[in-house]
Amino acid sequence: MMMMMMMKLTYYKNINLVYEFVQFRQRLNDSLQFALLNVEKNICDLILETSNHQSAEKVLTSMDIDPIIDECKWEDLRDNRDLDVMLTWDPPHSCLTHEQRHLSFTEQKQWLRLRNLTVRALTAAMLLPALPLSHESTTSQAVNGGGTNMCDALLSLHDQLKQHVEELETEHTCERRYSLQGPFCTLIYPFVTGRHGALLLQFLRVVQCCFFLQDDTGKLETSDLQMLTLEIDESMKLVIGRVSEGIIVEGNGQQQFSASTLTQAVLAVETLSHGCLLLGVCDKLLQPLRPVTGRKKSKKKEETVQQATQLLSEFSSLLVRMETFAQELLNAVSADAISMEMQQLNLKTTPSSDMIEDVWKKAQFSYSLSYKQIRDVIETKRKYLASLKPQSSKQPH
Repeated sequence: MMMMMMMKLTYYKNINLVYEFVQFRQRLNDSLQFALLNVEKNICDLILETSNHQSAEKVLTSMDIDPIIDECKWEDLRDNRDLDVMLTWDPPHSCLTHEQRHLSFTEQKQWLRLRNLTVRALTAAMLLPALPLSHESTTSQAVNGGGTNMCDALLSLHDQLKQHVEELETEHTCERRYSLQGPFCTLIYPFVTGRHGALLLQFLRVVQCCFFLQDDTGKLETSDLQMLTLEIDESMKLVIGRVSEGIIVEGNGQQQFSASTLTQAVLAVETLSHGCLLLGVCDKLLQPLRPVTGRKKSKKKEETVQQATQLLSEFSSLLVRMETFAQELLNAVSADAISMEMQQLNLKTTPSSDMIEDVWKKAQFSYSLSYKQIRDVIETKRKYLASLKPQSSKQPH
């Protein structure tokens, strides 16, 4: 489209406007909002289009992401939001200030960096097992040509993500509020308070642990995996606790409406989806160990076979805990748990007006629809986890 416009300008001898179109195209390419849209689309595809590990690999291959190279031009990013489109007649001290604009832009960049590192870390983890043939020619050259393997890339991305999450936890101790004229807040504060970053990092460490353990079966140590399983269990309890707070909560001696519950539920489902992807990677990494444990007369040492069996047992326990987490999350967002009946609220005025009742019914329908979509995604992830179990452990239908 842009090229056709430039050809028309050249044909009608409007050469001066060509430069303006080139600048406009560059402004779009360097847009922070454009970069956020792309990375959020990748995350949505990994959540909504993956029902098993094979489909996850196909989605990842179609994205064609190189986790080693950060293609985002951070220094050239610019804010293309028009924050003056909404007129206001508030006093000057209530209007959006230049400092608030800059603070919002910085917060948006922090959220973009968090999402960017998340997608690249998931990609690096998914590429740890054997590379698919369609992706091997491009990614292998990047890995071997740069003298860096995918494991080193995953370790580096894990450290960068950990450092960034720690910085966000230190800086975002409360939710930032802007004026009505100002921009929306990012999800940084609910993300760090919901312990979603910590849980994601723990899953990434599980992948690293499984990779190193299966890489040298003569030196298998499952103590690290056991500790990680305990840490993951504690983080899962915290995540479920935030989601289970409910829409109707007690505050200041009366019942209040808490809209943050939906945000925590969305972030929890996202974390569940990332965990399923990473456990799928672990399952693929540990597949070579299963024939070893099934041999009665193996050339390998008996101690190695026992350690491999213990490692697979620990991984199976982690899968069971993940299934429990999915079930607990499903119970937390059930229709009974998110009741929004009007009589549960202590409103300052009696809702006798038809207008108030109509608005509340629309809000109730909107929230119910959102939670139904969340439950559908959770059910898909439960099927994902069921597909990771060995055939012998699956229940016959």
